[in-house]
Amino acid sequence: MSASGHTADTQQVLVKRIGYEAERIHSYELIAPTGSELAPFTAGSHIDLHLPNGMIRSYSLLNDQRERHRYVIAVNRDAESRGGSSFVHDTVRVGEIMTISLPRNNFALCEEAEHSVLIAGGIGITPLLSMIRRLEALGRPWDLYYAARTRAAAAFLDELGAFRSDASLHVDFDDADVYKRQMPACTSISTTRGRDGCSISRPSSGAHRLTRISIVAGRCPCSRHSRR
Repeated sequence: MSASGHTADTQQVLVKRIGYEAERIHSYELIAPTGSELAPFTAGSHIDLHLPNGMIRSYSLLNDQRERHRYVIAVNRDAESRGGSSFVHDTVRVGEIMTISLPRNNFALCEEAEHSVLIAGGIGITPLLSMIRRLEALGRPWDLYYAARTRAAAAFLDELGAFRSDASLHVDFDDADVYKRQMPACTSISTTRGRDGCSISRPSSGAHRLTRISIVAGRCPCSRHSRR
């Protein structure tokens, strides 16, 4: 192990901040204990938390890939938790040193797409936040469809609303009327499943536009992340 806590596959991080993002959802800001740069990542990446109880759980990175000084994840306390998310909520504290994997990306953003349509359910918003930040940095247009059980259970709404006003944000709550800034048409032509996400192609002036989809963690048949 190096002085910074790195091995070939893992690195040590310090929990700098824990934030309340929504009902049962906390965010965790992780930094290098020495203040050095962390391993780079790309939008859509995740890390594995090696928990003291022996469990390993995967969580998407939601911050900007240009940030090398921190990783930010969000953990939803699942009502059917097998000890992963509940352990994180109940025991992880600011100042704690944790062992994590190096970032891996099984749900990469197609940066060449003419237009991206992003669809998230619940905690599935996390990888899309990183993607939105990347699309904003590239100056590429995007639409977001975001569904949650209730307004109180929808994380990062204020942050999403702060992005540029010409982006389309469509939010749907199970217990309320639809809220929307805009409602763009979206016709699905074909669906392809990847390892950790899905993509849909749709026609646009003779060209195909790539759509990235993220569904509630643990309920997407094409997701292999374990978050409970």
